[in-house]
Amino acid sequence: MTLIESAKLCEVDPWAYLKDVLTKLPTWPNSRLDELLPHNWARTNIHFRKMVADTERLAAMYRSKIDAHISAARQRVSPEQFDAWLNEIGDRHA
Repeated sequence: MTLIESAKLCEVDPWAYLKDVLTKLPTWPNSRLDELLPHNWARTNIHFRKMVADTERLAAMYRSKIDAHISAARQRVSPEQFDAWLNEIGDRHA
């Protein structure tokens, strides 16, 4: 079985796993190589996966709030004013 297949069986994103392991491998002690196997890596990286899930959930929540504000603003002004406002925001954040 390949590392990618093992990672999938452990419900680990294979590319995140490989990226992390290949980054750690050059300085990782030989006596601890078993910690980098997918089933062990998955156990030690549960907090990481939870943090990613929490971040994605918060990002989705903020995106929906931003979309609601933009929709409300669009209804209160003319299309020209709205476009000018979007251009102004874009200029500030460019």
